[in-house]
Amino acid sequence: QWHLAEGYRQMEAPYLIKKDGYYYLFVAMGNLSKNESYHWTVGRSESLFGPYLDKNGKPMLEDNASRLTAYKPGVQGLAHAHPFLDDDGQWYMVGECWQDRSDPNRKVQLHISTIVWNDKGWPVTALSADLLGELAEK
Repeated sequence: QWHLAEGYRQMEAPYLIKKDGYYYLFVAMGNLSKNESYHWTVGRSESLFGPYLDKNGKPMLEDNASRLTAYKPGVQGLAHAHPFLDDDGQWYMVGECWQDRSDPNRKVQLHISTIVWNDKGWPVTALSADLLGELAEK
């Protein structure tokens, strides 16, 4: 058993993939019952056993992770996301979300988004807070 990350602000739904010499640890962070605090994060390591670091080189074991998703109109609170590679080489993430978290009759919906990788090797999705900035990172 290995301790890879720590989430003082609540962490769940971890998922690991290997791509281009790195292991990427995706986790959900925040409180799903509070608006806009729940989001998907990522860190990476050259070793399966860590240490996993965020984009700034800070360890996930110290409650650090790079935010991968933000609330967007029609897609809020992406939860339990799962990255996967299809047979054609395209990366995707699939997870549950809501169109509007403030709607008392809200229903959970399935969300599928492509994942692209910027020049620094970090995943970027349509739900990234600064989509164009993330893609432009060199």
